[in-house]
Amino acid sequence: MADQEHSPSTSRSATLDILRAIAIFLVLGRHLRPCASWVSHILSDLGLLWVAGGWTGVDLFFVLSGFLISGLLFKEHARNGSISFKRFFIRRGFKIYPAFYVMVAVSLCVLLISGTPVPLSKVLEELFFLQNYGTGGFWTHEWSLAIEEHFYIFLPILLIVIAGRNRNSTNPFRLIPSLFVAIALVCLSLRVYITAAQPFTSLTHLFPTHLRIDSLFFGVVISYYYHYNSAQFRRFARRFRPVLLVLGALAFVPAFTMRLDTEVFVPTVELTLLYLGGGLIVVAVAGWEPKLNKFTKAIAFVGSRSYSIYLWHQPFHEAVVIKYLAINWYTYAVSYLAGSIVIGIVMYRLVEYPALKIRDRVFPGMGAAAASPSLSAGTPLPTYGILNGSQLP
Repeated sequence: MADQEHSPSTSRSATLDILRAIAIFLVLGRHLRPCASWVSHILSDLGLLWVAGGWTGVDLFFVLSGFLISGLLFKEHARNGSISFKRFFIRRGFKIYPAFYVMVAVSLCVLLISGTPVPLSKVLEELFFLQNYGTGGFWTHEWSLAIEEHFYIFLPILLIVIAGRNRNSTNPFRLIPSLFVAIALVCLSLRVYITAAQPFTSLTHLFPTHLRIDSLFFGVVISYYYHYNSAQFRRFARRFRPVLLVLGALAFVPAFTMRLDTEVFVPTVELTLLYLGGGLIVVAVAGWEPKLNKFTKAIAFVGSRSYSIYLWHQPFHEAVVIKYLAINWYTYAVSYLAGSIVIGIVMYRLVEYPALKIRDRVFPGMGAAAASPSLSAGTPLPTYGILNGSQLP
């Protein structure tokens, strides 16, 4: 969700922002309440399909996060010969924490005002990103934020250790592909064991970091080849782009046609197929920047605000739309889908953007000149021509 940093002097990958937008649209559909068949058979069927597979948007986010975050660390090592955990974590903190804790504070106030009991354990889960090992936090979508936060701690430490052990190597991170295979096998084995041993619940089968970290690490592997075998990577992506896109999309199909809670295949092998498919799509579009039209610029703009949209879509849905705007299904659906995007964009401007400006004054980026077009470092996001074709003021 919150996986790329930018500055006014660097460009942003529109294709990756479009992938973010696709991911957030999938997630929005997961929480949509489909219309009744007597209202519209077509909309009912489409809504049920969207709800069934919308959760896969998180897996696409995971691969993107692994790809982009590791890219920042790879470039820092290439530039400085080392990776600073302190610097990385502080800059991540300015990106993640202000927006998240504002959402948590507002949610807590809303829950208390509405008379909903809020145990201290839930508050502690929120504060320390343990939602995926506790009761799920205030809102059920927060488990993925916890996984990403754990990844932000795990990955830089891992890369620092690997780089330290291979200090004199021209390719200090050559162990990354082998490590991924080991992590992937362990995660898949654990998923199979849990599925065989226990009845399905999201908290036990879908949310734990140790069952899902392989998705993020596959993005790391892609980023490794993207940065350390760039010429071969780009030639491969350019030659096989249509095939990669089709195969990547096909990997998502079972999640839309099979039930997550009853089909053994979905919480085990399908989770592996999802990150493999998402990875193929990332390989296909990484470094590829086709000319945008007004529609694709608008989609990329939404994707560039995906973190705030993700944060606020479920609180907005549960606390506002369902209670006050569900006059009929059409009013409900439009209010939820459009309103979630609007409130996310507004909250980005009110919280994320100021926090990033402060971050870059206190801990400025280490040099935009060294950044690649698809992985850059800094602050404000582009508007893709949405606001008079200029940068945000």
